[in-house]
Amino acid sequence: GFLFERTTVVPFNRIQHVTVERSFLDKMLNIATLKVFTAGGSGSDVSIPGIKPETATSVKEEISGRIYNHA
Repeated sequence: GFLFERTTVVPFNRIQHVTVERSFLDKMLNIATLKVFTAGGSGSDVSIPGIKPETATSVKEEISGRIYNHA
């Protein structure tokens, strides 16, 4: 971020699923939000907004593949 930066590390064995979300405005701006959900969380624990949809999908598939192979 411009003013603040935060780094969150989530072990693969805690990740339950990953989603890519795009609102109507996101589609107009050609951006997406990648959300990572972990065990025991009530919502997404990691959210990466404002990235290219292709990048979000690629990262989602990579994480999904790793958590599938890790289990």
